[in-house]
Amino acid sequence: MRFRLDAQHYADDKLLEAGMEVGDGENSVSPWRYERDIKEKDIKAGQLRPPSLQMTPLDDEARKVYRDTFNTDTPERDPTKPIPLQGTGSKAMVPPKVDPKTAPKPTPPDLAKTAQHQTPANSPRGTAGSQAVKPPTNEAFKHIEPEPKKG
Repeated sequence: MRFRLDAQHYADDKLLEAGMEVGDGENSVSPWRYERDIKEKDIKAGQLRPPSLQMTPLDDEARKVYRDTFNTDTPERDPTKPIPLQGTGSKAMVPPKVDPKTAPKPTPPDLAKTAQHQTPANSPRGTAGSQAVKPPTNEAFKHIEPEPKKG
């Protein structure tokens, strides 16, 4: 089991520099095992140390230990990997994708409601006046004769 250190580590009161190989192997600077018993944590001398996130596994045994500890084979070090956009709190910065087949259809506006809020074109302020258009009354249509009833 061999690891390459990606950052400085302390092991048994020794400082190990980044880039060093630790573990079992001929190129390893330090065995990645405990040198003495630690009674408070129930650790025996010679027991394997757990890996850290600042290590890269170099062989299959190290990858297995790293996978069991961190649920990944190798550390994520890709600086070009996109970061998912997360909003602040419950607000998402990107609207969710909607399936066009199941999306609700927009309803047309109610013309009776919108006609009450329009302004006449000959108002003193032009089309931007604040007067509302009144709906037509029966007096406006009194010059039209009703059709005779059949039957």
